Amino acid sequence: MANGSDPPSSSSSSVVSATNDPARNMRVHADAVPEVVVTGLHEVASQHTLMEAKNRAMLSREIKVIELDGHKKYDAWKQDLQLKLNEWGLMEFLEGTATLDADRAAIDPNYAFLFGERKTKSFSALALSLSIKLREEFKGPIKTQDPAALYTALKVHFERGKENPIYLKREFYSRMLGRHEAVQQYIDGLRAIRHRIAESGDTITENELGRTILSNCVDVYPTVAIKHTEWAKSNTAVNLDVQEASKPITRLHSRMGHVGL
Repeated sequence: MANGSDPPSSSSSSVVSATNDPARNMRVHADAVPEVVVTGLHEVASQHTLMEAKNRAMLSREIKVIELDGHKKYDAWKQDLQLKLNEWGLMEFLEGTATLDADRAAIDPNYAFLFGERKTKSFSALALSLSIKLREEFKGPIKTQDPAALYTALKVHFERGKENPIYLKREFYSRMLGRHEAVQQYIDGLRAIRHRIAESGDTITENELGRTILSNCVDVYPTVAIKHTEWAKSNTAVNLDVQEASKPITRLHSRMGHVGL
């Protein structure tokens, strides 16, 4: 007090003491980290741990999707596929939206490993849900082992094929034998449309196919078509198979070629 100076306060002493004590400095800086940051780091670590546990549980479990074998089952198959793969967060691999965090992968080999395993799991679930026939038909995309490539190929094929049976039947009944067309090609063409009609959920019977073969040859073999029309009037209950229907056209075709009668 004699020299006009106040004695240092206790708080000032604490600061000086902390500044001169390295060990205490460390404690001071550690205490200075906001609690919310520490809590956030713990939450991130916990989320990663939970995600890894979920991934490992998924990898040890078989994901069985109903079999896809044609257009009729496509909608039900797609719904089942999405339901089961979404449960494990795998649809992103089929949709091509899954991304690998390169920075995290560089420091966490386990993360990179699980990412690859999840991709493989999504591909296996998709490929194994296909019938043997479809596996052969889509063997190109299957060889890539890319779930997004295979899923895209399937969607393009089946969603483009969802046709209106009314228009398909119109196409079927207007399919005529061409003047320079082979009989077998004509029959195969009608069969192909009939198959598309079946895939759309409707049907063309064997009897209808046989009668259409004879009716629609009128441009090339009018006598056959006229004779069939007269016969059909009094034989509505008779089933006409394709082999029987094709005989008169095939005989004339062999004799006359594509000239017609």
